[in-house]
Amino acid sequence: MPNGDRNLVIENTLAGIEHRFVNVLGRIRRRERLTPLDKAHLCLFTAAMHSRSIAMGEHWKEVYEGIHRQ
Repeated sequence: MPNGDRNLVIENTLAGIEHRFVNVLGRIRRRERLTPLDKAHLCLFTAAMHSRSIAMGEHWKEVYEGIHRQ
């Protein structure tokens, strides 16, 4: 931030997604039935982790470089 503070909105959001995933993971390990909300949390976590991979970072880098060249 301009005043030197850190903006942790993204980090806090990812932490929340991970926290909800851990709760769902416990239900999976206990072989409990998952609710639609549990399944949504799994999808969010998977999407967040997918976007953090090196390969996906390289993919988006190429996409944005192509857009920049155009």
